[in-house]
Amino acid sequence: MGTWITLLLAVPFVGWLAAVVVGTQRRERRRLEALESGARAHGWTYTAHASEIRPRPPKLREWHRRIRFLEGFAGRQDGQEFAVAHIVHESTDPESPGRRTHATICWIRMPFPLNEVRIVPVELAEERRRLVGGELHSTGEPDFDARYRILTGDELLGRMAAGPVVRSLLLAHQRPWSVTLQGVTLVAERADRVPRNVEDGMNGVAIAMAVARALTGRGRLR
Repeated sequence: MGTWITLLLAVPFVGWLAAVVVGTQRRERRRLEALESGARAHGWTYTAHASEIRPRPPKLREWHRRIRFLEGFAGRQDGQEFAVAHIVHESTDPESPGRRTHATICWIRMPFPLNEVRIVPVELAEERRRLVGGELHSTGEPDFDARYRILTGDELLGRMAAGPVVRSLLLAHQRPWSVTLQGVTLVAERADRVPRNVEDGMNGVAIAMAVARALTGRGRLR
């Protein structure tokens, strides 16, 4: 009797689990198809291996974890070269080995190097400061300072980077983006969410380009 009860309970569960797996696979396939078709519609290059994108993906100092690049696309927007990629952070925490965190990153290149600046969500501010150094600063705008901090050794440059346009763009997103200027590379990163479509990924590009314009005063970079 017990065996029959177990079977009666197990069959619906197995069916539900199979439906979840199949549904997840279908959604992921549709997501990738939307990314590829959207990129090609704009004349941009799509790849299933974003590590192959040139200029090469950045190696930021805070990325002490192993990173794997998955799909991505690259092209030009308003005369500026850009790239977007889906990455996976491989955890190095001994208490959670093998844990993976998905993220969207977008990067562009500056015309010249500047001191390092980071605009980070408040919940990551202390962790990033311990990893890369620098000092934490606020902007004096309550709504923005409730969600973000500027991390840099150059306060004036940091305040320039987090100008009004950049603050508005960052506050427009419920899922926070972080911004890193390191050398000639500007990166916008959004943890725990993959690019759903081309427009979704381009949100990070818009943020990075706004920071670049705030720092250089140029409408176009390179």
